[in-house]
Amino acid sequence: MTPSRRVRSSAASCVAILALVAFAGRSDAQVSQLVQGTAVASGFSLDPLARSPSLIGMGQLSLVGSDPHYRITLWDFGGNPTGAGVAESTSTIDLRPDAVGASDVQDFIDSSGRIRQSYAAHGGDLGYEMWRRQGRLTYGAIGNLGTLQTDQPYSDDVEHRANLKVPSVTPIITGVMPFTHSGRTRYSLDVRWSEQSLESRYLGIVQNAAGDFISLDSDERKPPNVFVPESFDVRHVGGGGAVSHVVAPWLTVAGGYDGVGVRINGENPDKRNISQTHELRPYNIGQATLIGRIGRDIEWGVDGRGWKSTSETSWNFTISAGQGAIPLSGRGKLLERHEEGTTMRSRAVWHAGSFDIGAGWNTNYNKVDVTAPALDDHTSFNYFMNTVFNRGTADSLALADSVSTGSTALHGWEAGGGLAWRLPSQRGTVGVEYHKDRLLEQSLSAGLGPRRVGWDVRMGADLVCTPAIRARVGYQYRWDDEDDYTKQNEYLSNVVTGGVGVSPKRSMWRFDLSYAIRWLHADYGDPSYPHGSRQQLRSQIHWAF
Repeated sequence: MTPSRRVRSSAASCVAILALVAFAGRSDAQVSQLVQGTAVASGFSLDPLARSPSLIGMGQLSLVGSDPHYRITLWDFGGNPTGAGVAESTSTIDLRPDAVGASDVQDFIDSSGRIRQSYAAHGGDLGYEMWRRQGRLTYGAIGNLGTLQTDQPYSDDVEHRANLKVPSVTPIITGVMPFTHSGRTRYSLDVRWSEQSLESRYLGIVQNAAGDFISLDSDERKPPNVFVPESFDVRHVGGGGAVSHVVAPWLTVAGGYDGVGVRINGENPDKRNISQTHELRPYNIGQATLIGRIGRDIEWGVDGRGWKSTSETSWNFTISAGQGAIPLSGRGKLLERHEEGTTMRSRAVWHAGSFDIGAGWNTNYNKVDVTAPALDDHTSFNYFMNTVFNRGTADSLALADSVSTGSTALHGWEAGGGLAWRLPSQRGTVGVEYHKDRLLEQSLSAGLGPRRVGWDVRMGADLVCTPAIRARVGYQYRWDDEDDYTKQNEYLSNVVTGGVGVSPKRSMWRFDLSYAIRWLHADYGDPSYPHGSRQQLRSQIHWAF
């Protein structure tokens, strides 16, 4: 799904909770956004700052920042559950209440002073992580409860509103491998469950003297296409295991496998008709992680994941033809789908006296092949569309597009480096980082593009105010080009962050609170001046007992 040329592209970088995605578009794109978050990540977030709100307050530093949840370990860096038992020495509970918001607008060119809202979103999330550590055995759970609403224009006077709800839980047990005496080999077993629901509505755009607004409630409209599901229920159920081994004091290796079944049901009901799709999408996910040291001052980590999935989507549709008439209906095969992908994350830090020098390199690849049913398959959606004109009850039916065979691939990378200075007398830390990224999309029908490129500079400080209170401030300057192959896609953004950390001595708890606000605008001569903002509030309450 290609983003519009509005300033929506920077939304994902500002929302680490649920990733502010634009759900408008075809139903398969909506489903892909829903499924990817849990299945691909194996139930654990790949966002490097998801468990470290203190670094959000430091300008979103991600390479040289210091945080108890941001060490280069199997659990904190790689998300491998075999490391959860040794991540801390005590039992712990973490709660992470978060909130996000976004709004994009543009000016009318008629000199009226009115504005038109082109994107809006708001949501909240409560993440949790709890561990009971008892000698050689550790057990616990990680998950979240989240909601998100997005609003986008569908036409000049209609908006598309999507409401997403995401509860999830992953119980985990990990410990020292039985029948081993060295204690250097550990195992983990987990069960994964999440229930994601997406409800779509179409509302009239509110027009008043100030402008056109999509985030306000108004009269509800009928869905534009009776054949396309607008609401989805996505359930993830699965589990897996992992093993890690301390090869030497300077190297730990780990590997794991997860099988996740994703059931996807789509629906678009009305008084006289209903359209449904059904799919069971199995994911096979493998993971390999290396955590190491070079001497006493250099630590590094590499985590790689790969997944594959093959599935088939079925459809059924029926619409009343009137009292006593035979309804127009059909059911059968919609399409076949094959997906494969990989991610790789790496990070290294050199502790050189009072300085930390960090670097990172991340890559991602995702390819989805869609195969339409054979031409002689009389149960297919395409056959139904081709022959529905011959039915007398279909004289006024608005038809959807047929399913076509196609392939889409995404290739992306991100690289960066940074420097941090630990102030004398343990008064705090200041740091600066530079990041650059690229994402190239290639499809069978459209060829290469778009190619999204961007870079940013981040700086932040963590200052000790009292033995129990720390203050954090930061700033980020970012430039984005949504399509390097074309012009007038460039955007600039400025991010200001702040936060506070409270950790009384000899206490069992710690509290961190961070806030980030981003202003962004077009970096080209558009007279409508597209601009917007993103806001993120992130907190964490940590208990050790």
